[in-house]
Amino acid sequence: YSSARLKYNLSPVTAIGATYGRLNEVTVAEKGNNFQDSVNIWEAGFNTKLADNLTLMAAYSKSDLDGVTDSVGSEVVNDGWFSELRYKQHNPSDVGSFAIFTNYRNVGAFSTIDATVDYTENVRGWTLGFDYVPMENTTIEVFYTTGTQVNATSTEGRQDVDIFRAQMEFYF
Repeated sequence: YSSARLKYNLSPVTAIGATYGRLNEVTVAEKGNNFQDSVNIWEAGFNTKLADNLTLMAAYSKSDLDGVTDSVGSEVVNDGWFSELRYKQHNPSDVGSFAIFTNYRNVGAFSTIDATVDYTENVRGWTLGFDYVPMENTTIEVFYTTGTQVNATSTEGRQDVDIFRAQMEFYF
């Protein structure tokens, strides 16, 4: 895997960015799919401060992986977009800081690389959550995501997605 990322601050409150990634020797071999090649993935996005404590972020991503079908024979979606509105910002070194966020995503399974939050890939839906810093270098995040799959992962078709997650992170 190789990648490059560029970021540019358009103003003190707005930034844009672009990322290119390349996965080498990707293999898909199941249910009639037989694919082995390199995959290129592009992403572009921005974030901007709308008001003193309100931030908007959006991103679009696309890969060149195509011709792979899902469990019901539909082509797997290779593009996606994500947007988020966030009130406040939490900082792990600032005890008591917090953030409240909501986002909408329509992220195809082959549109992104992100092994740390793969539960949000292949999902079309909403998330509502918050982050809180109870003690220095510790963050609690709680969120709920609801929606549907972009592509089916079972022969019964696209399934509903309901994810409730609470996690604690420690920073060293």
